Amino acid sequence: MEIKEAIAVIAIAPEGVERRKDLFAQLAPEAVALRESQVEIPATPATVISMDFKGQKVKKNEWAMALLGALAGLNKLINLQMPDATVADRFKGDVLRMTREPLAKTNS
Repeated sequence: MEIKEAIAVIAIAPEGVERRKDLFAQLAPEAVALRESQVEIPATPATVISMDFKGQKVKKNEWAMALLGALAGLNKLINLQMPDATVADRFKGDVLRMTREPLAKTNS
């Protein structure tokens, strides 16, 4: 799938960055590139925000949800209610609590 214009990019693994490496140079300055601090990304005119998940004790399998929460915290593309409503609709009980934890960690 070809991406013509992105306003946000989430980088959680080197493999995904490698597949889309040309996209980073094409991002506009008002775009946001959120990355886990250990994941290197190519030079980009976008605003780069790094998240230190080890320091925040976020497990690797929670990184995508945590970055989605961080993106929501910026209130640019999505807001904080959107990911929370989505997980609340899909999960219940302990699974819901565990899914909400990375969202809360990135927005506390």
